[in-house]
Amino acid sequence: MVERRSDPVGEFIERAAVPADATAIQQLVNGIFGEYGLAIAVDGVDEHLADPAAYFYARGGEFWVVEDGGRIVATVGALPLGSESVELKALYVHPSIRRQGWGRRLTKLVMDYARTTGKKRVILWSDTRFTDAHRLYRGLGFRQFGERDLHDIYNSSEYGFECELTAVPE
Repeated sequence: MVERRSDPVGEFIERAAVPADATAIQQLVNGIFGEYGLAIAVDGVDEHLADPAAYFYARGGEFWVVEDGGRIVATVGALPLGSESVELKALYVHPSIRRQGWGRRLTKLVMDYARTTGKKRVILWSDTRFTDAHRLYRGLGFRQFGERDLHDIYNSSEYGFECELTAVPE
């Protein structure tokens, strides 16, 4: 899927990721993690970011990027989980385009992907520090469930969120 959207600050292109995007995706995510004093660990918890296109496609999923002037400014991935669910992963939006609806749009993209592949639920895990993302998820009908410790060098914990698609209007 490639979609062009004109915007006062540039022309955004929303498209499927390709292997050549890996470095730019890692730079985007590292920048966002840096806002929280974190860094990605592609050899551990964040292995899906080493080569997101290959990782997601090899597992029957999808990974999308948003470009602005050739620069990747947002990402999101979808991984099938059994016959009922899709996991939303790697929703990251560069600070320069936050509060413009991209987080909502990309989350809905995963929800639509889940629907079109016959899944009934979207789940995700989000670092407990990402409070803006948690507000977004709740606003889209997700409910919080559980917490897990990642046992990483940052003492990270994540909240689980899920959305039953039959209960949420398209």
